[in-house]
Amino acid sequence: MSLNSLEIGKYSFEVFSGVNKKVKKTGRFEILATDIEDVFNINKTKELKELSTVNQGVYMGLEGFSIAIEKHLKTQKHSIIKNKVIHSKSLIDRKYLVMFILLTLSVEWFLRKYHGKI
Repeated sequence: MSLNSLEIGKYSFEVFSGVNKKVKKTGRFEILATDIEDVFNINKTKELKELSTVNQGVYMGLEGFSIAIEKHLKTQKHSIIKNKVIHSKSLIDRKYLVMFILLTLSVEWFLRKYHGKI
């Protein structure tokens, strides 16, 4: 029998053991309606207080939430830093410019050589 298939409610059970059923055990249990999200949201105030004292912090519960927000906004410790990086690239790359100049000079030299002007 699987407990996953049982509905929410109170249950009682009897267990018999042996051939002639001499050993008998009875018991009761209850299946509660719980959300799985609430299982992991356990309030551990003692551990949080210890953690805050170790790290030179201050523990504030839910009632101190608005105070914590105001403190955080007033401190300049967490200021926003904006960095702007500008990458500029020329329209004509130097490598191609040098290749173009060498090509035109070599073509001019070959043309002058061909027509006999050199």
